[in-house]
Amino acid sequence: MDILKLFTNKSFRLTFSLLSGIAYYVIILRFILSNTENGGMLLAFFFFPAIICGCALLIYKAAQNALQNENTSSLKHIFFTNIIIAIIAALMLVSYFI
Repeated sequence: MDILKLFTNKSFRLTFSLLSGIAYYVIILRFILSNTENGGMLLAFFFFPAIICGCALLIYKAAQNALQNENTSSLKHIFFTNIIIAIIAALMLVSYFI
């Protein structure tokens, strides 16, 4: 699996950024729900598009800039960091329901 080949595909970059944005949202959702007594879900609902789309846009732009500069180490860093964050988000989501 070559990460550079994956990131040259625009649809992979978009999908990866969107899934990473969802992972960031899960982490922030867990923080909001643990620190609010009432109305935490409404607050999380209001910030839903800003968090997901904002994070996805930042990740997409960072990957696109790394591709333009042919910086493979930066692409690997973006990929593996967001994979680790997605794993953390999945564990947080599972622990919330258990």
